[in-house]
Amino acid sequence: DVEPENIPPTVTITAPADGANFLEGDDVNVTVTASDSDGNVTGVELFLDDASQGAVTSEPYSWILSDLVAGSYMLKAVATDDEDATSEQVITITIIEDTGENIPPTVNFTNPNDGDTYTEGDDLSVTASASDLDGNVTGVEFIFDGNSQGTDDTAPYEWALQNLAIGTYDLQ
Repeated sequence: DVEPENIPPTVTITAPADGANFLEGDDVNVTVTASDSDGNVTGVELFLDDASQGAVTSEPYSWILSDLVAGSYMLKAVATDDEDATSEQVITITIIEDTGENIPPTVNFTNPNDGDTYTEGDDLSVTASASDLDGNVTGVEFIFDGNSQGTDDTAPYEWALQNLAIGTYDLQ
């Protein structure tokens, strides 16, 4: 009899997001999910750059990283299953020096994606996420072809574009 080949576990760093920024001195909470379709996850180990931050053998897989100095860091989560197969995910985070000066917030469109195509007459829900390292986001202004369409002051930040005409548009 031939035994089926072991399928490696899956692992996902659920927090922080890849590319996330933190202020120097802030704790970084790391959470990971892991599963194994043909067995059990026996542990997840977290690495900061190439230094182990410890292994956790049962859910929740979480760590708190403290006292990180300004710079860019690689976080790697490695899941191991009951047959010693492994898988990993790598993300990058950045620690920013806290100079005491105001750091501008960041905003990213969550819909639409750059280059998306729609049909004439379609309605489009424009959504964005925003964060501020050293304060609170008070609103996101939506700009359509250079003209302000208004500000949404509550997350999730949304604006509706109705009855699209043929053309290419610039959203900010």
